[in-house]
Amino acid sequence: MNVESRSADRPPDQSPDRAPDRTPDRATDPTPADRRPDRASSHDARTAEPASPVAYLDMVLAEDTAQAYKRVMLELLQPRAGDCVLDIGCGTGDDARAVARLVAPGGRVIGLDTDVRMLAEAWRRSAPLRLPLEFRVGRAERLEFEDGTFSACRSDRVWQHVPNPDRALAEVVRVSRPRARIVIADVDWDLLAINIEPRGVTRRIVAHLCDTRAAQGWMGRQLHGRFRQAGLTDVAVWPSTFATSDRVTADRLWKLRSAAEAAHAAAVIDDHELAAWTDALDRPNPTFFAAITGFIVRGITP
Repeated sequence: MNVESRSADRPPDQSPDRAPDRTPDRATDPTPADRRPDRASSHDARTAEPASPVAYLDMVLAEDTAQAYKRVMLELLQPRAGDCVLDIGCGTGDDARAVARLVAPGGRVIGLDTDVRMLAEAWRRSAPLRLPLEFRVGRAERLEFEDGTFSACRSDRVWQHVPNPDRALAEVVRVSRPRARIVIADVDWDLLAINIEPRGVTRRIVAHLCDTRAAQGWMGRQLHGRFRQAGLTDVAVWPSTFATSDRVTADRLWKLRSAAEAAHAAAVIDDHELAAWTDALDRPNPTFFAAITGFIVRGITP
């Protein structure tokens, strides 16, 4: 079976030198300027882990790579005036707001999340904009909507946390109209590459992280097959890799120290290995490199 694969920096039907028609640029970035982290801030100012899930999402959204793959997701979703769009795991609503700008007039966006604090922040940030969107508490495995409600559905880095992803995808298909666009992106934690020796210790840390950090650590590589099993058609895959040579950025984004400490607590690595590995993470090192790969998958309902 052939899997259609495209680089995440080139949306479908786009040549490398042609920008997508509906791609928001920095001028229309849905993240207000007063919430974007200062990219010129000092190295020391970035060493502390974000204090809250909201702060973590804002930090991730400020990364250029995150902006790039979100632009691809938006282009694949193809929102247009009059569409009814579902955003599962909407967080603070940044993506929902970007979509809502494109479905007006006549359309609407509904964002779901299980975290009421996220939803409160989404409402707060959205209220002044008067966009056609709303936010609700909801779970992917049990969508409280009538059959055939939505013309498109999106979800970003959520399926890895869903206990029953096949049931959730079946629910997405149920509430979607015929020929609806379904776009889901997620990481594959076993594809986290970290250039810290000894490689045996790093491999054990990454394997433990993959098996314990999320309910579905391999979700990135499994999305394509799950789409096909759910009966979606025109299934295609766009890989997306985030890479950095900044050890502080890597630690903040992927919580590498926490991963090593969790592996130690589970007796996957010993005291000496933990001390040596975290010391290597802390030391300035011109050869440091880390990267993680995720996948954007697009399918069409029958």
